[in-house]
This record gives sequence, structure tokens and C-alpha cells, in this order.
Amino acid sequence: MPKSKKTSNKKSTSKLTPKQQQYDKEYKALVNKLKRKAKDINKRGYVIPEALVPEMPKKRLGTYLQKLRERIENIYDYVYYVKQETGEFLTGSQRRVQEYRERSKKSAQTRKRNENIRRIEQFERDYRKFYEENREAIENGEYLKTPQQARNLREHPEDLFKPPRIPTQEEYDTLPHEAEIILDRVYSEIEKWQPDPRWSSQLENIKRDDTNQLRSIIDGAINQLGRERVIRNLAENAEEFEALCMEIMYVSGSARVELGREGVRIDLVKITQFVWGRSLTVEESQILEHQAEMYNEYE
Repeated sequence: MPKSKKTSNKKSTSKLTPKQQQYDKEYKALVNKLKRKAKDINKRGYVIPEALVPEMPKKRLGTYLQKLRERIENIYDYVYYVKQETGEFLTGSQRRVQEYRERSKKSAQTRKRNENIRRIEQFERDYRKFYEENREAIENGEYLKTPQQARNLREHPEDLFKPPRIPTQEEYDTLPHEAEIILDRVYSEIEKWQPDPRWSSQLENIKRDDTNQLRSIIDGAINQLGRERVIRNLAENAEEFEALCMEIMYVSGSARVELGREGVRIDLVKITQFVWGRSLTVEESQILEHQAEMYNEYE
């Protein structure tokens, strides 16, 4: 009897059609991909619930494969994060925004610091070339007002042109250059904006209009106030400005179900206040509300 049982097991396995075997192979590959992705974000402190990885379904349906792909794509919607220092609980999406801000801030500081160092190195090369070409005139005091300055220059020729000091890392945190970098980055994102392939045509239209309205607000402030003034206005809220812009362009209504379109309107009002550097007047708020209402026709 045991022997006949083994034979029946082999027969049942062999009964799988090539299509069923392909299904099982694809499902296992997606599960392994989900596990790898979960392991990767777990190293960054995210907490992975046990139910994240589903068991093999009894029925082989294409919808299960699609749901598994969506879970891989939107894995941050299924995990959470706890700050070790404070015990604060964050959703995976909230923590991801924080990570994006932290990386953006660090990258901006590094890029600007490296740019400043390169500028000073170039200055030193230009100075050496200038000094060699004009040594006699410089030492004779033709570039100076008094003989004493000429004597000082012979002892310390580098004093003719002193390169600017490189600010400390702490000073960089408050400089408006970060706002300028972020503004440029937001414009770049607006220029290359593309709809998410998973969006419906209705949501695609909504997000395209949101992006156009966002650009219109920023362009309007720059045209009225000038680019430099807008950058100064953004200096204190540059990171929040960038995060809000990314949400307006890419975060769908399903991810902000609590506020829906009202949430987008609130974000656009905040963006307007940031770039103008002040709260909106009643008339300006009404204009913005009217513009937002026009986009609700897609809902």
C-alpha cells in the first residue's frame, strides 16, 4: 500500500499542466523578490509584518500574481517604522518621505561644499597664473597704493587676492543656496513629469492638472518677485516645499484618502505661501480655491 501511495503522489504532480507549472514558477519568483525587498528595507529599520509574504494560493488565478506585484511595488504601504530615540510610530510612507528629505539635504550640502572647494582651487590656479604673468608690476606696487603694501606683498603674495573662506557644515544648514538647489530640482521634476503607468486615465488627468497648477504658482511668484526673492522666501521651508511638490505631482488620492482633493488644495495653498513669503489675502485664496475647483470635474 505505501508503494501505491508514492505512485499516486507522482501522478498527481505530473498532472500539472505546463501553464500551471509556469504559474507556480512565476509566483515563487515574485515571493522571493518580495522577501529580498523586505530584507533590504528591514536593514534600514523598517518593521516587516509577518503577513507581508502571502502563502501559495489554492487556486491559480492571475489576480493573485497582480496583487503580489502591487505589494512589491507598494511595499512601504505594508510596513511601519519606530524611531528608536523617541518611540514615535511612523507609517512606511511617512518614513520614506523623511529618508528622501534627509538624503536631499545631505546631497545638497555635499554638492555645494564640493562646488565651493572647486571654485577656490580654480581661484588659486588663476591667481598663480596671474602672479607669474604680472610679478614685476605687482612687486613694484603698481597694483597697490603704498610702498608698505608692496613690501607686505613680497612677504605674503597670497594676500593680493584672498580666496573666500569655506563655510562650516553648521553654517551651510542656514544658507539659502540649498533652497536654490531644491527649486531647480523641483523644476526638473516638473519638466520630466510622467504619469504612473498604474494610474487610470482619470487620475492621470487629475495629476497632470495638479502639476500644471503647481508650476503656474511658482512661475507667477518668480515673475512678480524675481527668482532671488523667491529663493530667499523658500530658505526656511525648502525641504517641506520640495516634499509637498513631490506629493502634489506623484501621490495619488488613494494614498491621501483622509483629505482627498482637499489635501491637494491645502498643499497648493502652502506652496503659494512659501514662494510668496507670506500668507495669502482673502482674494488670493479665493482665486486659488476657484482654480482647484475647476480640476475637481475629473473626480
